[in-house]
Amino acid sequence: MQDQYGIESAWLPNGVDVQACDDAVAARFCRRWKIAPGFVLWVGRMDPVKNPAEFVRLASTLSGIQFVMVGGVTKRDIEQELKLPVPHNLRLLPALPHPRTLDALAAAAVVVVTSFKEGLPTLVLEAMTLQKQLVVPDEPGCLDATDGDLHALIYHHGNMQELMEVVCRSMAEPVCRQSARSRILTQFDWRIVAAQLDRVYQGQNP
Repeated sequence: MQDQYGIESAWLPNGVDVQACDDAVAARFCRRWKIAPGFVLWVGRMDPVKNPAEFVRLASTLSGIQFVMVGGVTKRDIEQELKLPVPHNLRLLPALPHPRTLDALAAAAVVVVTSFKEGLPTLVLEAMTLQKQLVVPDEPGCLDATDGDLHALIYHHGNMQELMEVVCRSMAEPVCRQSARSRILTQFDWRIVAAQLDRVYQGQNP
């Protein structure tokens, strides 16, 4: 902005409530919904931009793995709007309060994002805070969060073979994502972002 328009600007990212993530309890989610830990998770709503159809197709392809959708996508949505069959290994859950969604993230083996477009997705940042195996599309908002392929496996929209391969790789070869959490703690923790906001409001350089 300074170079192009002569306007001073500062970039401040979304913040993540790290403490809320750390308070998540995987067992609480599994008990409540009677789901074994270690599933593949998608969180979103019935919105074309969120691209739920890609996740449903993925579940159909990997029939031996448990898949869970949180956010209120229904059997009717899948059958009538997406024109897809509902796989037997796909569990559909309603929209949950934020702490319970974090429980779901804690219980998942792999978190998959299929969105066509994101800003700086909080879900991705929260999954990174919890050091989860993460699969995201080659979409700018997701790639900003994950610093390219440093903290997630990347696939190209519509390439079901590639998506299936990276999910299977994440399940078979779990990796400690401590570096992803470190990225959150140094750049996206709300305590850091709030301090930056305070400096901006005080007329200081963030």
